[in-house]
Amino acid sequence: MPLLRGLFKGSMMKFQSVSGMVCQMAGARSCALAFAWLCAIGLTQPAAAAHTAGPCTEAAQTYWKTFRQAVQRNDAVRLADLAAFPFDIKPTLDSTETRQVAREEFIRLFPGLLKTNPGLTANPTSMQRFTQTHRRLSASFCNAQGNQVRVGAWLFQLKPQGWRFVQAVVDE
Repeated sequence: MPLLRGLFKGSMMKFQSVSGMVCQMAGARSCALAFAWLCAIGLTQPAAAAHTAGPCTEAAQTYWKTFRQAVQRNDAVRLADLAAFPFDIKPTLDSTETRQVAREEFIRLFPGLLKTNPGLTANPTSMQRFTQTHRRLSASFCNAQGNQVRVGAWLFQLKPQGWRFVQAVVDE
């Protein structure tokens, strides 16, 4: 019973943090609808079911160092070598479809990807600035399985050919 109570408490804490403003602004009916919607998309699952961070592997750290160097040199061709294609560009609005781009378009679009806000702090910044200030990957960026790293607006995955940049979330 204490375990169930703990799971329920974790679910309610997540619900309260995500839907608190909806309930305050819109009233009880909208609050109930918000809860139903959050249940449907899985945001009220226990905290233990959420993304679990793990230590970043040395291979991931080495890849990040190489990637950062290419970003600092604005070397879009080298960055394309470090990416997987087709590359996914995902708008911040969920209602907009993810766009897949080929290598040539990635090279052309990369300067804009550097301007995207990583969304990790209250003060807006850019992914370019973020790469300048983060020499190593934080454990919170890496998943427990050791095959995925999310750095702000960018997603990296371990592929058979090694680590690759696979997705960028872009500001509208």
